[in-house]
This record gives sequence, structure tokens and C-alpha cells, in this order.
Amino acid sequence: MKKVVMTHSVVGEANADGTSARRYLVGEELPLGKTWEKKIAADMIARGAAMEIQGNVEVSETKKKPRAKKKTD
Repeated sequence: MKKVVMTHSVVGEANADGTSARRYLVGEELPLGKTWEKKIAADMIARGAAMEIQGNVEVSETKKKPRAKKKTD
């Protein structure tokens, strides 16, 4: 997962133990640094409350070498 952004405001777990809750707001980007945060993000996607954003990948520039010119005598 690159980024996960909330599409709906929902209440979810706020720590690894699940002992506290918080409201995730629309447009908020979920943290993905720890395993429990990734699980919450995957759950939010499965519930339809969030979506994964891949982002735009820059195209790597490739250049061809110029052809060797034929010598004419």
C-alpha cells in the first residue's frame, strides 16, 4: 500500500490493543508505519470507508544512442 485516504468519517481503533477509539475524518491519510496500522487501513478499505492511492509514478527517461553515421568517400 502506498497511501490510504479516508472517503467516509468512521470510528475505529486508535492503538494496537484496540482499547481506545477515535474518529477518522474524510480526507485524512492513514498512517502505515506499523503492522496494526496497516491492518486497520486494510479493514477500512474492505469496509468501503477508505481507498488506496497509488500516486503517479514518474516515467523513467530512456534515450537511444544515435546511430553511427556512415562515412562516404
